[in-house]
Amino acid sequence: AHRFGVEHIVWKCELYLKTKESEQSFDLFQKLVFATKYKMASLETDCLAELRTANDVRLLLDDPRLEQAPKELRPLLLETLLQRFKSDTATPKDLDTSRAAQNFVCNLFKSVSLSKEVEVPKATKSTVPKQEQSSVDGCSEVTALRNELKKQEAMRHNLEMSLKVCFYFAVAKCSNSMLSVRKSSIEKTSFIKSNLLLQ
Repeated sequence: AHRFGVEHIVWKCELYLKTKESEQSFDLFQKLVFATKYKMASLETDCLAELRTANDVRLLLDDPRLEQAPKELRPLLLETLLQRFKSDTATPKDLDTSRAAQNFVCNLFKSVSLSKEVEVPKATKSTVPKQEQSSVDGCSEVTALRNELKKQEAMRHNLEMSLKVCFYFAVAKCSNSMLSVRKSSIEKTSFIKSNLLLQ
């Protein structure tokens, strides 16, 4: 019975997806979808480890298949992008790449909420060397973006709850209307029958 249990099957699938052979049939994005949907923690860790730079993460965020992927995948990729962005700011060579990643995240936030823009802290003049100043600015920007990500997730959750409540009331109202129509129909039928009996 254990051989055919759901958890055992998921575990066997995870082992296969971690092999080189699976690369012929599944790309990195598909593996991440499986890992997120079926809670394959080990496979998820391996897949994220392959995203070594912010640009690698951006390619997955630009993938049109993300619209059909589990909703947990986008926040996971955004958090990974912030981590790669933070590590990229450690060297001046990758500063342009990290800033591009930062702008990409800002655009994603703007697309979620048109009424609220992401405020990115501006670098101020200082006597600190440029390399150290860039590192400090990068950390503060990452913190701001992470906080904004949490706010957007909270807004999305509240919106989903509001839609569920509206749907519930709509169904209830529809049910009440149907009951009223049915009751009215029964009353009319009874009235007609009583008139026929009187005749």
